[in-house]
Amino acid sequence: MKRLTKIIIEEKPFKSLRYNTIGDWYRDKNGVLHIEVAAGHSNGAKAVLAVAIHEMIEVLKCEEHGVTDAVVTAWDKKHQKDDEPGEIPGAPYFTEHAAANRVEHAAVEALDMGSFDQYNQEWADIWDREVK
Repeated sequence: MKRLTKIIIEEKPFKSLRYNTIGDWYRDKNGVLHIEVAAGHSNGAKAVLAVAIHEMIEVLKCEEHGVTDAVVTAWDKKHQKDDEPGEIPGAPYFTEHAAANRVEHAAVEALDMGSFDQYNQEWADIWDREVK
């Protein structure tokens, strides 16, 4: 498994992410982990942190199991019309995404953002506004 020597977390306008997504991870040529999160959630930095935690768990689990960024990105791009590509049975990172979701749920609760359903609905609304 790769080391976490440096992590860069950025909140970015939706349209400047690599593809239509709320959260994204990738490593640059130097091994630096980049986490990018769509801007616009009313919980601001708390929501960005919750998504970033999700992405960090997901990338570590993916790397542990040999699932690359290229594989995840290709799957996500192929399933852009689905609400949550990582939750589709057969997704190459299905179990890694599920583990990350459990931690994200805990982060939403720990950061006092209300119910996970409300938090998630706001992301869905942002997605609908930006993609459709």
